[in-house]
Amino acid sequence: MSGRESKRRRRVQLYSVQTHEMLIKDSLRTASYKKAIENNVRSTDVVLDIGCGTGILSFFAARKGCKKIYAIDNEDMIDCAEETARRNDLHHNIEFIKADVLRVAPEEKIDVLIHEQIGTFVWDEGLISKVACVRDNFLKKTGRIIPFKIDLYLAPTSYRSHLDKSMSFWSRKHYGIDFANLRKKLFVENVGAAAFPSRIELHDRGTFLCREKLAHTIDLRKASGVPRKISATFRVKENSRLTGMCAYFRVHLDDDTCFSTGPRKTNTHWGQIFLPCFEEKRIRRNSILNFTLVPKIRQNKWKSQFDIRTQ
Repeated sequence: MSGRESKRRRRVQLYSVQTHEMLIKDSLRTASYKKAIENNVRSTDVVLDIGCGTGILSFFAARKGCKKIYAIDNEDMIDCAEETARRNDLHHNIEFIKADVLRVAPEEKIDVLIHEQIGTFVWDEGLISKVACVRDNFLKKTGRIIPFKIDLYLAPTSYRSHLDKSMSFWSRKHYGIDFANLRKKLFVENVGAAAFPSRIELHDRGTFLCREKLAHTIDLRKASGVPRKISATFRVKENSRLTGMCAYFRVHLDDDTCFSTGPRKTNTHWGQIFLPCFEEKRIRRNSILNFTLVPKIRQNKWKSQFDIRTQ
């Protein structure tokens, strides 16, 4: 292995560990999963954990003394998960499988399917295809899926992105000098940020132009693909400046346990999704905003449309 390849591999490994640190530090996410697993896993259950990572969700199940756990991941982190299981004497009923879950066939039917394949942009980690594969081929008819449902919420917003703020900066003269040419260059360099969804962190709903709406529900007990279209209609009661749409989701782990990625003082690691309207739009009081989103697995393929009708 060359020195360059060795350095690159160390960077990848460090990034991987730091990513999982971020996930475990997300206490709202991790504690909610822990509660749901403890409430739903029984001693006679066979469990399958998709994308086990550090193994923490499998460890929660193992502590319940379930019959068998298939912990599946195609990344090197699974080797660390197996070592962690042995260090904590949790390895006796866990079978670690380094493979793509789409190519794994467990020896028996599954009672509980555990997954955390929810990407920053909902579908971008193969959520539905992976869950559907195990659900349709290996989950018992009486089996449970944790989480089993995800609600997608939308709210029009006046949020100003970093690009928007930079564009405004270069639109003004500084020390009496006009830098408008740099504004054009900035836009060309960052045109993707003006057109594609991005991750943001809102700490409150102060930029929302009206109350958010439930726009779509992903029922993982039967979903087979990314929805073709998601639509929502809003009435904006005050004169406003529209920069885009904010999206977030509520994850239902069981009937009693759920959490939201909506704006909060301490955000989950997902944050929220900002869907820009490319150019700022002025909305008059009591206008109707019709929004349509055509989502894809890759967020740079998403298409959205904003239609404003003045009353």
